[in-house]
Amino acid sequence: MAKSDFTNRILKQIGQKNWKHFKEADDVFGAVDLPDGVYECRLQAARYGFTKDDKPYVAFQFIVTDGPNKGQKPRKFHGLHEQGKRTLDDALKYLSIDFQRLGIQPEDVDIHLLEDVCNGLSEDKPMVKILFQNSENPNWAPDVAIKGVIDAPAWEKDAKEDAKPKRQRKQKAKAEEPEEEEEPEEEAEEEEEAPAPVKKKRGRPKKKAAKPDPEPEPEEEEEEEEDAEEDEDMITIPDIGDIAECAPTGRGPKMKVVVIEVDQENETCNVRRTKDKKVFEDVPFARLDIDEIPF
Repeated sequence: MAKSDFTNRILKQIGQKNWKHFKEADDVFGAVDLPDGVYECRLQAARYGFTKDDKPYVAFQFIVTDGPNKGQKPRKFHGLHEQGKRTLDDALKYLSIDFQRLGIQPEDVDIHLLEDVCNGLSEDKPMVKILFQNSENPNWAPDVAIKGVIDAPAWEKDAKEDAKPKRQRKQKAKAEEPEEEEEPEEEAEEEEEAPAPVKKKRGRPKKKAAKPDPEPEPEEEEEEEEDAEEDEDMITIPDIGDIAECAPTGRGPKMKVVVIEVDQENETCNVRRTKDKKVFEDVPFARLDIDEIPF
């Protein structure tokens, strides 16, 4: 069958080689019908992968949680590659800014942990505010700007608690105990006051005013306090070569690591992930799964 004039001319102007872009078009945004404005949303998923032309990307999908547009699912897409005037450095910088607005600090995101960080966000599903702006060109994706987290995700609170050294948490608990230790002194004062009226009215011997029998109790309490202080000073310190499971950054799944350096003064250590020899520095002892370290 002979080709029409249209086909011949379009082949000449566009070419079969350039037609591959038509076949590889990837609608990563989907259809979203939202008016411009600020919305409270929940992060549904932090996705990652490669487009049809093998370009890496990270994308955030949100869902509006309130108002007449409840249920709409705006998305924010980050192509991790050069595109037009945008350089690769620009693309990584924009992704870093959005991670910070989702509560993730750049120093906590190593390239080897990018999947773990995205999976952690998908699991925590934090509430955020976004600014949604439609493009004047209907074929272009809308602009979604993440304004910040409304409520802190659960792992962020747990990480702060895990980062505290064990000794610091025990000493804080000890500071609340002295009020209970004052009770023996009050009992001693009551017993010392009791013999006074007995001596005058009944003529009891003066020996009744002697120190009460329960006096040895404070000594026992002092021994208990010394034992408690010794227990508080005791903290499990890993040795070089120990194998443990931990989440070095305080978030994401635990991984198997080997202790390669120990800093007893700061109660931290450097560990190396057994899977790919990646080294993590200044990991608090508290993050190590001490019970599973073989001795």
